[in-house]
Amino acid sequence: MKYQISHRTLYHYAAEVTLCHNQACLLPRELPGQRCLHSRLQVNPGPTQLLERRDFFDNRINYFSLQTPHKTLSITAQ
Repeated sequence: MKYQISHRTLYHYAAEVTLCHNQACLLPRELPGQRCLHSRLQVNPGPTQLLERRDFFDNRINYFSLQTPHKTLSITAQ
């Protein structure tokens, strides 16, 4: 069985934000009986830096930094 899942987190700030650092745990990991064919994390506005690491339990942790002024931040995981 195949599933296509999408999750969107949206932030609206009262004032313009000039710098933000974030950590997202939104992408799937592979388990016995579960295989991920494709996944992606989309950040808007585009991040200055986007890194992925795996924690002790093999969860995918994405770190991103925005260094441009913005009033809205959208994070979409597919």
